[in-house]
Amino acid sequence: MGLVLAFLLAVTTLSQQVTCATLRPSYKAIFNFGDSFSDTGNVAILAPKGLYIVNPPYGETYFNRPTGRASNGRVVLDFIVISYADYYQPITEFLAKPTLYGFTVNGSPLVACCGAGGPYNYNSSAVCGQSGVAACPDPTTVNWDGIAFTEKAYNIIANGWRNGLYAIPPI
Repeated sequence: MGLVLAFLLAVTTLSQQVTCATLRPSYKAIFNFGDSFSDTGNVAILAPKGLYIVNPPYGETYFNRPTGRASNGRVVLDFIVISYADYYQPITEFLAKPTLYGFTVNGSPLVACCGAGGPYNYNSSAVCGQSGVAACPDPTTVNWDGIAFTEKAYNIIANGWRNGLYAIPPI
């Protein structure tokens, strides 16, 4: 009896895996409530005046002006249209071997490009965009401002999703 149940369980499991692997879901819309993967910049409209992300250097590589996004440029959804993919594997790879991906390392891959000193060049009371807070001239680090990643990091993630390195099936 136990052998029969084990056989049925194996057949059922394998048939479900084949079915799941061959069907590609069709999505009609993406609903995302805003984060660093898909930040639309609406917080600049809704937030009080003087919010740090509405000032340079935010947006310096995206239309060369601040867009209200918590990034120096485009984010993952700008590089793709739809995604169901692994976001954390590339990040852990960036942190483990940053130079393999072409990132500049200033002591640690966690050090922010734009900051005002403090551990990892991050200080929550002196954030990127405020007076006295400097951005690096070439944002080729993993971390942009201590919270979000750089455009370079988001671009590598999006390319990995498109070519199948971090997405199955490729997007």
